[in-house]
Amino acid sequence: MASVIIREPEHSDRSGLIAVYGSEGFFDYSPSRLDLEIVAATVDAYLIEFVSAPASIIFYVADLNSELAGFSIARKTAQATWEVQAGVHFDHRKQGIGTALLAKVFTQVHSRGPAVCEAIVHAGNLGSIKMVSPFFQEHGEFEGLPGFLRFRSSW
Repeated sequence: MASVIIREPEHSDRSGLIAVYGSEGFFDYSPSRLDLEIVAATVDAYLIEFVSAPASIIFYVADLNSELAGFSIARKTAQATWEVQAGVHFDHRKQGIGTALLAKVFTQVHSRGPAVCEAIVHAGNLGSIKMVSPFFQEHGEFEGLPGFLRFRSSW
């Protein structure tokens, strides 16, 4: 893997986070098309939550030569389940960055005690399936959205 620094995000990472979401292939499996206004609002909400409610979010970014290459997030839902998401910019995929980001998130989730974690991945997104599989004990069809898989772990 290239010289990547995994660190907590800063507000100055906003445009890099939006660029990761907007990179080629990120929404190929999404049931809706990319809307940059919604992406920007989502990134803003994550950054605000990271500062204002740190007990409910774990958030890391991958810094590759001063360029934001990816992110990973675990957000605690009302049901106390950690919803996990990760993304790597198209230009930096297949370098182990996503795996490093998820490892950091899972280390933090484990340190907070017993937990349930979930990730939802399109069944055709083989790269993401390969990336998340080592971190989850089980997976199966996601009944809420046809064509998607739910990955789940608990301890």
